[in-house]
Amino acid sequence: MRGLWPMAGALVLLQATPAAASPLDTLIGDWRGKGMVRERPGSPPERAACRLTAQTVDATRISVTGRCGTAGGTARFSITLRRRPGGRVDAVVSSPTLPEDIDYAGMVSGNRLSFGATAPLDIDGAQYSSHVVFAFDGDDRFVMVESATRLADGEKQIFFDMRYKREGGARP
Repeated sequence: MRGLWPMAGALVLLQATPAAASPLDTLIGDWRGKGMVRERPGSPPERAACRLTAQTVDATRISVTGRCGTAGGTARFSITLRRRPGGRVDAVVSSPTLPEDIDYAGMVSGNRLSFGATAPLDIDGAQYSSHVVFAFDGDDRFVMVESATRLADGEKQIFFDMRYKREGGARP
């Protein structure tokens, strides 16, 4: 599986939480998601499922590993997330399906997180910007949508539209 969706699956774990809790603390645990992904620009959306596990590295970082799959195959990924001052969050995504690691930067605001790739992504010889928005419903559910915009003409497509739920119910 190639394209944007393996990295998008990993990024879904950056969850906004109430002011008293750290978003990184809330992420620890196991997650399942179902929804639709688009493997390449112009391809039809496919049903997908993802499983993710987040573990604490230190006070500001977590490590996430996961797998997403469609009828066409699966993709594994890993990501390191780091909280920065002022509600900023950085991410580095790795996957055997990607030609290189991809850096993202985002901002937590209330129950939403907005993320963007820090450099254009090359997909089939065209340059795209990647933008991911997360909307949260408490600590145990969220919706994540990733869009990619072709820089040459501004054409925008949804690549990832998933609903996630914490496995095992309540937060650990």
